[in-house]
Amino acid sequence: MARNRRRPEYGADEPPVEDIYLRTVSGRTIHHFCPKPEEFELSDMAHSLSLICRFTGHVPWHYSVAQHSIYVDDILTLLEKQGETVTINDHRWALAHDGIEMVWNDLHTWAKRKLKDYQKAVRHAEPVLLEAFGLQLPEPAIVKKADGILLSTELVQLKACRPHRYPPLDDFIIKRWSPLQAEQRFLRRWYKWTALSEVSATS
Repeated sequence: MARNRRRPEYGADEPPVEDIYLRTVSGRTIHHFCPKPEEFELSDMAHSLSLICRFTGHVPWHYSVAQHSIYVDDILTLLEKQGETVTINDHRWALAHDGIEMVWNDLHTWAKRKLKDYQKAVRHAEPVLLEAFGLQLPEPAIVKKADGILLSTELVQLKACRPHRYPPLDDFIIKRWSPLQAEQRFLRRWYKWTALSEVSATS
């Protein structure tokens, strides 16, 4: 009687790291430890981030990484109105700043820092993802600032905790979006900034 053959990643023996991968919603393959730029697709990132919940799901409702990323972009616009210098590239960075979570999911920052192998894998994969979307490290300081302002706002509104490094935005209300709304809005925002980037490059 023939033995059932299992897929390599589910076999009894531990597979080599180059054989460990995930299958995206579009049917693409992303290798966790040795990804290539062509493995990343924008629609996969938008879909995945719309279903990954911030704070490991410990929030009153599903508040996705995609929605968080759009809000970081919104705060960049607020900072720009206050006189800070913000580029189109910064806006695109804001949307993609947590993009690697489509492969490695969302973890608490301090937990990530304790997981050395996790950090190493992310450091290897993140530049590849950014390259796929026309970006490169380091993350712009203005994006880090917008992310920090939003974190404080999230902690106060969603977690009833004290703010982080920056004062929270009292008039910035975090709303309840469905994953589909977050996915669609993420894509629209990305296409908006990409189109403006292309116009700027040709002018």
